Amino acid sequence: FCVGLYRLGLAHERQRDDKAAAEALTRALETQAPGCNALQDAYAARARVEARLGNGDSARTDLERCLELSRKNNVGKECASMLQKFK
Repeated sequence: FCVGLYRLGLAHERQRDDKAAAEALTRALETQAPGCNALQDAYAARARVEARLGNGDSARTDLERCLELSRKNNVGKECASMLQKFK
């Protein structure tokens, strides 16, 4: 279920409907199912959306969580790069 919400969030992001994207991505990450709170791609996507919405603190929190999950893969590297822009 959380993967479907994640994909819905990405679709909203592509349409530049950032508010709907943030809501779908939040629902994905808050779904009470194994692994849902560890969707690294969803944290990265929500950080991008929150940054565009002007919610820097929320974006930074998501980027930090993204890095906690992994710094070594491409998503982790993307999160590290985005986080540098907040410092």
